[in-house]
Amino acid sequence: MTSIGAAPRTAGVSGPVRSRPWALPWRARRWLPLLIVWVSSAAYVGARLDRGWIPHDEGTLAHSAERVVQGELPHRDFDDAYTGGLTRFDAVVFETLGTRLVVLRIALYLVFLLWVPAVYYIATRFTTPAVAVAVTLLCVVWSIPSYPAALPSWYNLFLATFGTAALVRFTETRRRVWLIAAGVAGGLSVLVKIIGFYYIAAALFFAAFDEYRVAAAEGRGHDVKQGRVYASIVTVACAIFVVGLVEMARVVPGGSPILHFVVPGATLAALLCGLEWIDPPNGSWPDRVKRLAALVGPMAAGAAVPIVLFMARYIASGSVGALVHGVFVEPAQRFTFESAPPVPLRTVPAALAWLLVLVPYSAGRPATGKATARGTEWVILVCYALVLAGLAYAATRGGSAFVGPWIMVSYVAPCTVLGGCLLLARRVSRGQLLSTRDEQLWLMLCVSALCSLVQMPYANWLYVLYFAPLAILALLAIVTTRLSGPGPRTALVAAFFLVYGVTALNPGQVTVVGTRLPDSEAPRTVLSIPRTGLRATAAEAAQYERLTALVQAHSGPNDFIYAAPDCPEVYFLAQRRNPTRTLFDFFDEPAGHDARVLRAVDSANVRVVAINRWPLFSHRIDPVLDAALRARFPNSTAVGNFVVRWHDGP
Repeated sequence: MTSIGAAPRTAGVSGPVRSRPWALPWRARRWLPLLIVWVSSAAYVGARLDRGWIPHDEGTLAHSAERVVQGELPHRDFDDAYTGGLTRFDAVVFETLGTRLVVLRIALYLVFLLWVPAVYYIATRFTTPAVAVAVTLLCVVWSIPSYPAALPSWYNLFLATFGTAALVRFTETRRRVWLIAAGVAGGLSVLVKIIGFYYIAAALFFAAFDEYRVAAAEGRGHDVKQGRVYASIVTVACAIFVVGLVEMARVVPGGSPILHFVVPGATLAALLCGLEWIDPPNGSWPDRVKRLAALVGPMAAGAAVPIVLFMARYIASGSVGALVHGVFVEPAQRFTFESAPPVPLRTVPAALAWLLVLVPYSAGRPATGKATARGTEWVILVCYALVLAGLAYAATRGGSAFVGPWIMVSYVAPCTVLGGCLLLARRVSRGQLLSTRDEQLWLMLCVSALCSLVQMPYANWLYVLYFAPLAILALLAIVTTRLSGPGPRTALVAAFFLVYGVTALNPGQVTVVGTRLPDSEAPRTVLSIPRTGLRATAAEAAQYERLTALVQAHSGPNDFIYAAPDCPEVYFLAQRRNPTRTLFDFFDEPAGHDARVLRAVDSANVRVVAINRWPLFSHRIDPVLDAALRARFPNSTAVGNFVVRWHDGP
């Protein structure tokens, strides 16, 4: 069989939807815009690929990959911060392109170049090729240019987009191969980082909605008992999902996590359950379960392939337990040591700004006096344009004008999902059959809502970018699906965020707390350390160049050193080995930690230690261990936030 549920291809067009003659098989007029946006994106991002770094991020990726090159296995031999798939990929990159930080970014860049056409393809399903170019450029600006480190969350974004494109294609062809492709993307995403399950959850919500649409196209239900049984199954599953969201959000301090992490997913669950209870379709519940399984099965099979291949080495070495512990148990420590809540609830008024996009353009226009209403609308638009232009200009100077748009952006997921679900609910309440366009809109809402959970538990400014392109595509789906169309306000807001992104965000001068660095502290200084190939701030460059030289001066090539807490970059930059399995101290079991460190230091004949006095996540080194290291390494020099200690003996 090559297709599933072909019936909706005819029934799904019922009901008033906006005509979209552009959503046809690809032709020459599509390839030219794609080429333009692809080349523009390649040039724009390529020029920024070496700019800026967060040392412990780069160190985590590089030190882990180097240990794999040396024959170690993630989780069995060292505490990989992620699932392990990206580490093995990065190890291949090192072996192929050389052992430098910049080559990891080159690998990310190559995947990015594959991602741009996927974004453009999704956009063309909702709008014309010309507008799709602008939307794709907006997605590009709000992705990797501001921080192009080869972090796993970028790969999660790319893979979620690839999977979404496959599901969009499935809605139009009903071919099973696209379900399998979507599943493969999900499996690879999980191997990169465990949060890939968020995309898989979105795909499951899509499957449930697709099954409902197919069943509804066959007729509305009259067997109340059968409808209630299936609705009960869906409701129980959704209730378990929402309870899980609440439990995860509870560990993040403050009241805002409920709004940002629970409300979007709960809204999806509420709409899905409401459809089943209020407007149930025909069909016995066993038949509907089988139809749902026919959708989920190919996706599950596709996801299983890369996961099974990845696990083969663990199975052969009897290390599955270590993998499970490292992937599912150790990450729980992140909720204690690596936690930052979203913007506080007192900033909720900033969410009202999304009304410019989500409220239909024709809302409130009187039946008479159209000319006057149109003139008033244009006056309002001019005022909006002036305010946004002034804000965009002021944002380049930092301060509250720079932070303000970030606060608005932080509400994009809940606002988008609420607006999209209200649009779908309104269409159903009018008795309209759900169309292919509606299903594609639902898909975009699902991936936007659930992939936004990447912010949990650490919702700083950067984590918005890990799902922002999906939210942009979801907003596009909303404004082009409603009967009133996008309207000029939508274009105005899009233009503002494009200008803000290019002028204020992408210069790469955003701190970890979302404020803007002054120009004098911009990451423009080339790191002279051979293993980097990146640009940093002048202060960071001077600190790490001196630190690396000092460690190398008091140790031999490939010697063991000890660097902690939370500074794996020291091992990689100095080309020295780690005598412990730890990259971040908070992953290590607290009981017996000091004794294990001292045993490792003594047995590996360590001659140099680098102590990070201000770790970002873990606790500072405790006095007992500090005293023991002082006794073993009497010589010391302070280098920025590091203290380097060594002894002169053999």
